Amino acid sequence: MLQIACLLLGKKFMHQQAIWLLIGGLLWALLGLVIFCDEVAQTRYIPVVWISIFTLIESLITLSVANSGIGSQKFILFLKGGLFFLVSVSLLIDDNYSHLILSIVLGFNYLLLAIFSIVSALVVRHRLWKRTIWLGGCYLFFAMVILFPYPLSYQSTFPIVLAVLLMHSGISAIRFASKLRVIRHGQTIFTLMADSALSQREFEQQEINIDVVMPLTPEQQTNINLSHTSPLTVHIWTPEGSADLPPRPRPVINRYIAAVDGNGVISTGHAALEIRHQIYISLYPIDDIDRSPSEFLNKLKATAENNVAGEF
Repeated sequence: MLQIACLLLGKKFMHQQAIWLLIGGLLWALLGLVIFCDEVAQTRYIPVVWISIFTLIESLITLSVANSGIGSQKFILFLKGGLFFLVSVSLLIDDNYSHLILSIVLGFNYLLLAIFSIVSALVVRHRLWKRTIWLGGCYLFFAMVILFPYPLSYQSTFPIVLAVLLMHSGISAIRFASKLRVIRHGQTIFTLMADSALSQREFEQQEINIDVVMPLTPEQQTNINLSHTSPLTVHIWTPEGSADLPPRPRPVINRYIAAVDGNGVISTGHAALEIRHQIYISLYPIDDIDRSPSEFLNKLKATAENNVAGEF
């Protein structure tokens, strides 16, 4: 979300305001460190009831604006507000059972996150897959600490989780602000956004060649009349929707990962952009990728041998 906000605000504005992002990140991380040390030392200078009141206000604000959302946004806002409301009530009740239930929910959440991180890194094998496995191991350790908080109590679970989240987001903001302050003239914000997958030098050395497959005729160019208010639509063609034949019934896998039809052909879907039914942009491989079942796992790997030429 921070990267998307920086992309929308623009490089020049973010370069000028980087110092405030750095200060905010420092204060945010420091607040998390104070809460963490306060809870580990069991001094409780920051009562749990303060945190619960803060989360309760947050949940009520989210629920009050949730009905104005559109489509899935409304569901996400109601879900977020409802979860925060339940967490706040559990903290305000402040008994052993409420803290135990909250610890189980948070613990299993991080446990599932650890399993997903490790398994996805082993399957996809992207550039930083080893670091992702280490991160998954940290999630796994954190989940065990939440589920079995000895010598602390279950009452310490939520403050520690909140403190770790604050420190992590604060450090991320500090790192991002440091990169923004040293960004050179001529570089785009994409240089920073691609840093997790490529080194800055590798990103700058990449050559991007765009071939226009079907150039517009003069008449078509005349008919296109776009303004800054024209909405940009992002089409996500799901694996199930892009399959030529009806896929085998696998509800979640068919929608988000891959769909297999009756002949064993695999569809993975793709994304495209459209502006007001006048311009449609889709990037697709020049030669169809072999998506036979025998090659399925190999094609999921984000390695150099799977790079293919594409066309717009």
